[in-house]
Amino acid sequence: MITESWYTLHSKYNCEHHYGFDPKTLPKLIQTITPDELEKKNDKYSEFIYLTKYFVKKLFYFLNDIPAMIIITDDSCNVLKVMGNEDLQYKMGIKEGDSFDEKYAGTNSIYLCLNHNLPIQVKGNEHFHKVFYDMSCSSCKFTLNNGLKGTITLATTLDKSSSFHLGLVSSAVDSIEREIELNKMNKQLNLFNQIIIKSTKNGIIITDQNGMITDYNVAAEKYTGIKKTDIIGRNINTFNDELKVFSRYIERTLSLNEKFENIEIHFSNNKLEKIFLFDTI
Repeated sequence: MITESWYTLHSKYNCEHHYGFDPKTLPKLIQTITPDELEKKNDKYSEFIYLTKYFVKKLFYFLNDIPAMIIITDDSCNVLKVMGNEDLQYKMGIKEGDSFDEKYAGTNSIYLCLNHNLPIQVKGNEHFHKVFYDMSCSSCKFTLNNGLKGTITLATTLDKSSSFHLGLVSSAVDSIEREIELNKMNKQLNLFNQIIIKSTKNGIIITDQNGMITDYNVAAEKYTGIKKTDIIGRNINTFNDELKVFSRYIERTLSLNEKFENIEIHFSNNKLEKIFLFDTI
């Protein structure tokens, strides 16, 4: 009884009749992109690759002692990054820049995933080449908000494989896509905040939770006479003379979560006294 999916059967037919592969030999993976092209692609996918490394650590933790390898490709089956078990990498002969196009690599989950737009697991004798009969590969497609597409693949030995692995990879892809979207929103929000901070006529001093000054706008420079370059990275309580009238309120906000509004402050700058209305939150 035939239990293989139609797409693996079709792929194996292509391998035998169109590409003339010998199932008893290891397919010779080739690089279809130059090292310079690979470097440029890695730059484009850098954020995705960086976040994948974080999720891979968690993934390998749940897989415990299972020999596993993660492969990241672009949407043309080109390998961008390989992580994990080196013995599996050697067995499959995978290098960054190699192509997993069906006409070079035979029946594989990466090509099928991209061409059928489905999460796909290929294991055991579903592969065309017998050397991979003891392997299981689960691939999921990702699509980023900048239009970049590709796949993440989890490769393990057949005796350690599980249909659960496809769900793990799919969940990782969903999480990474959401994280990248959130990062994009945060960058846009930060840009918007910077525009407001720079354009407002109100003086703004921003600190972290320890009182370290992280931002200080042009209006604050004008009112206090202290340059941004002299204040960023310093703690607010180190300005005992110049900013003492401000720092005592800021310290109470940080330590006691007190909120102050419309506090009248008398501030001396170059022998001229100025009166401010001061808020801290």
